[in-house]
Amino acid sequence: VMALFLGLLRRTHLLSGHASSSTPSAGWLGSVQPLCRGMRRCRGLVLGIVGVNAAARCLATRSLAFRMSVLYFDPLYEGAGKTKRPSIVFPSSARRMDTLNDLLAASDLVSLHCALTNDTTNIISAERLQHIKPG
Repeated sequence: VMALFLGLLRRTHLLSGHASSSTPSAGWLGSVQPLCRGMRRCRGLVLGIVGVNAAARCLATRSLAFRMSVLYFDPLYEGAGKTKRPSIVFPSSARRMDTLNDLLAASDLVSLHCALTNDTTNIISAERLQHIKPG
């Protein structure tokens, strides 16, 4: 997941497609520069993680190494009205959000790590997409 985020932020999919479709020439670098505009660093971005499991915890740990802020939301915790702590413990600098809408509004990147159950089917709906942070 981290590699996918990095690839999308750095636009490597566009660069790869351009490199494989054109032959290197003297003006090749100039043709790549427009594709490089819009590349972003992940430092300072906010990652929102939906679901609490070992993979989500590993992603949170790796994201913190890239100096990202990490928010997480557990749909099962909210849906069942549980008051106990989840068995998976996120790093202390990651912050649990009370609602999915709050997580979506604050996150630059969102990763789903929840099992497909009746509670999580259609968890990201047209209504929820209205809460996503612009950009």
